[in-house]
Amino acid sequence: MSHSTSTIPQAVIQWLFDVIQPIYPNPDYKKKIFNDTILVLSAFPNLKPRTRVFTNSKGISSLLLCIYGSFQLGGAPDVPVLLWIPKDYPIEPPLLLIDLATLDSSYVIAKGRQVDSNGVVRLPIFDSWNFNTNGLLDVINDFLSTNNDDNCPVIELPENMANLSISATTNPPVLPPKPTVPEKINVQTELRSPAVLAPPVPAKPPVPAKPPVPERPAVGSAAPSSQSSDGITSPVMNLMDVASENSSMSMLRKDLIGKLQEVVNELAFEDKSRTENDLKIRIQSLKDAIDQFKKIHEYDSQSLQAANASIEASKKQLKENIRLLEIEKDKIFKFEERNGTNIDPITYLTTNSIALEQLYGLVAKDQAIGETIHSLSALLDRDLINIDVFVKKTRELAREQFMARMHIRKISTHLDN
Repeated sequence: MSHSTSTIPQAVIQWLFDVIQPIYPNPDYKKKIFNDTILVLSAFPNLKPRTRVFTNSKGISSLLLCIYGSFQLGGAPDVPVLLWIPKDYPIEPPLLLIDLATLDSSYVIAKGRQVDSNGVVRLPIFDSWNFNTNGLLDVINDFLSTNNDDNCPVIELPENMANLSISATTNPPVLPPKPTVPEKINVQTELRSPAVLAPPVPAKPPVPAKPPVPERPAVGSAAPSSQSSDGITSPVMNLMDVASENSSMSMLRKDLIGKLQEVVNELAFEDKSRTENDLKIRIQSLKDAIDQFKKIHEYDSQSLQAANASIEASKKQLKENIRLLEIEKDKIFKFEERNGTNIDPITYLTTNSIALEQLYGLVAKDQAIGETIHSLSALLDRDLINIDVFVKKTRELAREQFMARMHIRKISTHLDN
């Protein structure tokens, strides 16, 4: 079958648009139903649309759009098909059937995996139906590709079965024989008495002859008569009225087509505007996301650089401390070699001055008080102590820290002098 695109009459397009609106309630899928139907009718000129009442397997009837026509499959004549578009199309796939009412009488359904006894066609596309990508044209193409010369949905009956079927449908049934009529009884004989004879039955009067039928007068001309045979006057068609009606219908059709074109243009413009707005919003969101990722990348890069710099500085400081420790160790070893005795490490921590001993103790106390105040602040942040305890203890510790620092300053001044 050729798949060349053909021009669909504008009247059919307008009829489709008017019919789809009330039958299919979902406004989001009306456009797809209209477009898919136009594609099928354009690709297959032998198919036509119509509306019929469809009753499903549950016994529920509803008015649906049906695409009907026939295809030549294998050696069979035209195989009639019906393509029903359900209410929930395209979420629900269409229903394809073999039209048993118009199928040639010499062919029957080839029941099997593809077609059941009711003519319902099962196709592979129905098992993987995707309402976003599949449509009515895909169903027809799948039907034609799976039902070819080697796999035809109908088969031809044997010749004797076909003749029997044809004779059964054409010849009227034989009527039974009429019942036998009993012989006439002679009334005069049966009613005759042995003593008295009944008077003879009077003869039937003759039937009067029918009057002759008058001859029909000859018609003088071949022009059609304005009166019918039963005396009823038939109206005469006015060709001017027909021409004016055709002209008005043509003008109405043009107006409706123009309005339809305007509606289609408005819908296309709205779709284009909506798509452009969606693209702009998505592009802007992508730009914002890219900028945010750039900022995060810059922050992470700076943090990594700072961490690397801190590590390098710590390595340098550690190397310097190791170098100083090695120098001090060398001094200790030299001192032990020179003096010849082992020195107690505790003596390293003592000083020769009482003032220095006090200074060490006061500095240690100052550091301990500072750390204690810091710990109290952490406990207050975690709500482990209340504000009254924090203020009381902080004041006591601050007073002690102040006294320790005052003594540290006095001892430092004394040692400097």
